Parts: sequence; C-alpha cells; structure tokens
Amino acid sequence: GMFNLAMGLAPILAKEINLQGRRKLLDMGGGPGTYAIHFCLANPELHATIYDRPTTRPFGRESVSSFGLSDRISFAGGDFTTDAISGGPYDTAWLSHILHSNGKEECQDVIIKTTEQMSDGGLVLIHDFILDNSKDSPEFAALFSLNMLINNPRGRSYSDEEIRGMMEKAGLTSIQRHNFQSPNGSSILSGVV
Repeated sequence: GMFNLAMGLAPILAKEINLQGRRKLLDMGGGPGTYAIHFCLANPELHATIYDRPTTRPFGRESVSSFGLSDRISFAGGDFTTDAISGGPYDTAWLSHILHSNGKEECQDVIIKTTEQMSDGGLVLIHDFILDNSKDSPEFAALFSLNMLINNPRGRSYSDEEIRGMMEKAGLTSIQRHNFQSPNGSSILSGVV
C-alpha cells in the first residue's frame, strides 16, 4: 500500500525538490523505498539509505532491485523511535509521513536523531499532512488528524508552527515551507543543519 500511494507522488516530488550536488540521502521510515528510488533516479550521483523496521527489508530490496538501483540504495533496519540511527553523515534526510504516527515528544526525538546524523549544510525535508496554525485546515490534514486520534492514541497531524518549533529545537535553520502541495493536502517543510 505504501509503495502504491507514494508512486503517484514520488516521481513528481523528485523533479520539484532540488537535490543537485547532494550525495547521501537518509530516507527515514522509507519502507519500500519509493521516494529513495525516485530521488536517486532524478539525481544520478545520489546514494540512499532506507531506514525502517527490519520486516520491511525484503519488500524494500525487491522494489529497489526492480528499478535497477541495488548498487545505490541500501537498507538499515531499526525503529527510529527507539533505536539509534547510524550511517551518517548524510547531506539530505527525507522524513515522509512519519510524524503523524507519533506523539510530539517522539517526533522531536526523531528530528533530533536525524539532525545528529547530518553533515554541515545538510538538508532535512519533512513531508506530512501539515495543519495550518489554527489546526482546523486544510481539510484533509484535519480529518486525517481526527482519524489518527481515533485509531492511534499518540498520532495526529501537526501544525506548521509545531513542526517548525521541533525543527528549530533540533538546531535546524533556514526553515521554509515549499510551494508544493499534493492532491491529498500533504506538504513539505525543510531546514538546514
């Protein structure tokens, strides 16, 4: 399911996000590797590490292999909410749709752990259903947050202001919201180490 959902968006995002000159991407919670695959296809010098639970490794490797990228995309198994992240320094990190499954403290820890693995000038990109600061729009992000409240006692959508605050606390600067917004209302915040 994650692969199919991301396939509608990853090729578009890979063209819209400028990773020219970047060499090492960390795809946090990347599962089947859809985003890592398309970022690498769009940037021939880029290598990626998918960091996710070990149970996703077989499908991730199969997806990566089907695109002929096994030599450029590796897999590291772990739970980013409890385990250390290694393999850095990375110059780019992609955190797509992982914040909404976690409580605010866990989100903060994940962003800090990610930032600690980045090189100077590293780019951290957070892609999620980001609420406006009123926390009642955009509509899909607000409804998704309600869904998380019902089905996951820790998860919810976070506002632009909340995510920026977590990024600042992790030491990121030059935080900005990208113009991109997906058909389902997801958007992207970026910051630099």
